[in-house]
Amino acid sequence: MAAGSGRKKNREIKVAIVLMISFLVVVAGFMPLNSNYLKNIAQEKLLELGADSVHIGYIAVTVWSGVRIRDVSVRKIISPTESYHITLGTISVRANIISAAYELLVRKTFTALEQEDYFSLAYHSPLDAVNEVAEFMGLIGSMRAVALAGGELVLIRGAKKSTKVADVSINCKRNSPNHLTGSLRCGVVAVPENHSVKNFSADFLLEGPLFHLVNGRGDLLGGEVRLGAEVDLVNRSVLGANLRASNIDLSQLYREPQQGTVEGRADITFQFAPGSLCFSSIAGQGTLGASGVHLSRLPFQRTLITALVASGFSELYFDTIQSDFELSSGKVVLESTGKGGDLWFKAKGWVNSDMVMDQQIEGELSEEFASQLPAFMAATLERSEDGGRVFKFHLYGPADEPRLEIDKDQLRGVVRRGFSELRRSVRGSRRR
Repeated sequence: MAAGSGRKKNREIKVAIVLMISFLVVVAGFMPLNSNYLKNIAQEKLLELGADSVHIGYIAVTVWSGVRIRDVSVRKIISPTESYHITLGTISVRANIISAAYELLVRKTFTALEQEDYFSLAYHSPLDAVNEVAEFMGLIGSMRAVALAGGELVLIRGAKKSTKVADVSINCKRNSPNHLTGSLRCGVVAVPENHSVKNFSADFLLEGPLFHLVNGRGDLLGGEVRLGAEVDLVNRSVLGANLRASNIDLSQLYREPQQGTVEGRADITFQFAPGSLCFSSIAGQGTLGASGVHLSRLPFQRTLITALVASGFSELYFDTIQSDFELSSGKVVLESTGKGGDLWFKAKGWVNSDMVMDQQIEGELSEEFASQLPAFMAATLERSEDGGRVFKFHLYGPADEPRLEIDKDQLRGVVRRGFSELRRSVRGSRRR
């Protein structure tokens, strides 16, 4: 009897020990373990992938919930004048570490990222780099989600020219091996000698090689910009995309005070045509609608002042300007109309990426505005029904020094009117 009760007690002790060990294992699985060994492995792997310098401040691992990494710094030198620097505040990876370790060490899924120089690839072909990371994440079945906060990218090209992307956060959830959803937030994207987008946010979906960006919006030039896109990462092509900018401050868009000033507000839409993501291959159609426009001493205005001997062209005001345009092969073909109190115009032509223009322009000056023209110049322009003057000319050449030619038909009319005036003068003198 005593022996039986002893065996029963021993079994109870063994069960209690097993339960206690199990409890400790479960609890330990949720306790973060700081590992310098893993930190060194991670740093070495990034160096193998082509980084020139790497620093990781802290890695903590919890067996059942994942990895937390802090204070990451990676620098890559492309050439003596080109480099980039990535810093990340925190990275959180939700995953079963035991399963992830098996996939990384036994199945060797790191081979998905084994580029001779991955960080050079990221610089020269970022879409390929993103696609490889997506494929890598797809191979790790135990990875459930990734969150990044406090990210920053500084890209240096040439002396004192740097692109900065700051205050970046990304949250990504893995729904299936080839299906990722997430959100992106970016405090500022600052491009040298250009304009900054602030407070940008968007949602995204990654289905295999297809990347969908939806609900993209940010602050731009005193207004708002919205963006949506579908991109094929493997073929590096855009399948469809649209951009809409509203209430843009034109004085911020055109910042060349030595070349004159522009004021007003504008709404712009652009629909990208399917095709290559190469900048020179971007094509599509769009519209521009501006209101309350004031143009002051722009290069084309100075050309008008010189050609027409009329200082009134130095300050032009328009209630509205409307343009329909098409971009293809680096050239914008557009048709525009403008209406103001003193003049209206229609223009048709093109502008290329080198800012060389070719525009056929016609319109009408009000009687009050036309009265400012010298008499001999007013005589070169036909009189309108309202007592103003009709003009028609060709504006072409570099945008900062355009040339002007008065329409040939209009010049022939000038000659005819000149001879008519001469005949009337001769007849008048004979009568006297």
